[in-house]
Amino acid sequence: MKNYLIIGGGIAGVTIAHQLHNRNLTFDLVDDNPEYNSTKVAAGFWNPIVFKRLTMSFNADKMMPKLKEFYSDIEQKLSIQFVHNIPQLKIFSTKEERHRFIDKAIVSEVSQFLDEEPIEEIAGIKAPFGMGKVIGTGYIDTAEYIEKSLKFFESISSFIERKMDYSEVEYASQYVTYNGKKYGKVIYGEGYHAVNNPLFPELKLKPTKGELLILEIPDLSQDYAFAKSAGLIPLSNQQFIVGSTYDWEDMNELATDAAKKKLLYNLSDFLESDYTVIDHQAGIRPSSYDRRPIIGMSKLKPNACIMNGLGTKGVMYAPYYSDMLIDNIEKGAVIDEEVDYGRM
Repeated sequence: MKNYLIIGGGIAGVTIAHQLHNRNLTFDLVDDNPEYNSTKVAAGFWNPIVFKRLTMSFNADKMMPKLKEFYSDIEQKLSIQFVHNIPQLKIFSTKEERHRFIDKAIVSEVSQFLDEEPIEEIAGIKAPFGMGKVIGTGYIDTAEYIEKSLKFFESISSFIERKMDYSEVEYASQYVTYNGKKYGKVIYGEGYHAVNNPLFPELKLKPTKGELLILEIPDLSQDYAFAKSAGLIPLSNQQFIVGSTYDWEDMNELATDAAKKKLLYNLSDFLESDYTVIDHQAGIRPSSYDRRPIIGMSKLKPNACIMNGLGTKGVMYAPYYSDMLIDNIEKGAVIDEEVDYGRM
């Protein structure tokens, strides 16, 4: 009997699987490996700052050290590079915004992440009031992280490519059974599909459709990510991600012309360089109503657990809160009340 069954092969499920593997706990991860899911089309960017208020993002001071340690370890394990540390430039809209950024950089709870010296200009960017540099930002190549992780799990006989039906998981007092195999517990990391999970009826998800574009911008520096009315994140070979949109009504995973037009309109607010659109992607994010992760045990079946609600900050939340969830299951450690499923 293996220790865990994991349902879902996105950022939540894959990160949980790595945490278990690092602790020498056995598992099977089940995913039907769709061409698209919210992780594979995510920008994968992390930023410890909330730009609107120039305050610390939720628990960023706790999550940042864990994020760097965890992903670095996984890169070594898989012998690949998917982590890219790159500063982000906040393009100022007014003189007041510029002065406020500098003030916060000098003395505030977020000063460790803000550079006091503004950048005045970069070729191809409209920034009449300059730009402020945020330090400690970066992104992970989520598609690479997911793909190589699933191949690794397959190599150790811990990945099952199969569409899962809730009725196929049977619960006994000390174990669960799936596809003829027994497991100590099951952890659901299935993203927005959890709205249909009968074991978590109190779950308050607010699924959000997001769309992004991949552009080729030959003349723009790839030394920075940019943020204003849209985010612009460098990849490689002069390619950039621009995104993302938020739609709470349209819940299909098809890319739309309306979102494309909106993204390009927002981009025109600060980009002067010529570009070519080379791809357009869409996915559904598993956001929660209070914008906090959701981890914990089912109130109906104590051997069923959940990790969800990661939203747009999945790459930041996943390492820290998967660790917290497993500590709770294995050691009885307390889950923070603000992310506990019990708050639902």
